[in-house]
Amino acid sequence: MAWSETVSNDYDPAPAQAFLDGYRELTEDIPITLPMFTSGVTAALNWTISRANIALHDSDPVRRGEAERAVRVLARNPISLGHVERLAGALR
Repeated sequence: MAWSETVSNDYDPAPAQAFLDGYRELTEDIPITLPMFTSGVTAALNWTISRANIALHDSDPVRRGEAERAVRVLARNPISLGHVERLAGALR
């Protein structure tokens, strides 16, 4: 998932597909299933929470401002099952 993140908090399957193609050159062909994305979803949620904590509590106004901007983007398009399903479905 991290290889395919966009600045609008969505996913572009092209970089993930390139990574997957390279991986498959060295290993067997493993089908893509939704449970494979569990750690990516967890990481996205942790990132969102950390940005919110920084936006609310950091003593550095620059870090707070950066985190506030990130939270606005993350809140406009939060990670969802739909995101993961689209990415998984786009990978072959």
